[in-house]
Amino acid sequence: MLDLSSERDELESLGNEKVETLEQQLETLPDELM
Repeated sequence: MLDLSSERDELESLGNEKVETLEQQLETLPDELM
């Protein structure tokens, strides 16, 4: 059996990294694109 709790933790950390990357990309967009 897979350890679902550790898998969920890994998915959450990956998701948080993606969110942080998206936020950084949005901050670098020109204002007219926002």
